Amino acid sequence: MRVIDRIRIPTLIITADDDPFVPTEPFHDPRLTANEHITLRITHHGGHCGFVADSTGEGDGYWAEEQVVGFARECAR
Repeated sequence: MRVIDRIRIPTLIITADDDPFVPTEPFHDPRLTANEHITLRITHHGGHCGFVADSTGEGDGYWAEEQVVGFARECAR
């Protein structure tokens, strides 16, 4: 958090309210939320590394990985 306001490249942060190791409170800090270079996604569930979704004909269930790929595509435009 000491340098969060200095981030100047597109950054994606994915975290969950039910993460047993990393609390979400710091992610609500105005220095982070006001930084236009940071995209923050806080989910209700996901634990520490369990960001999955149902496998469908359109997706394979790897929700977090899909978010990263979509974010990278948006940044490349």
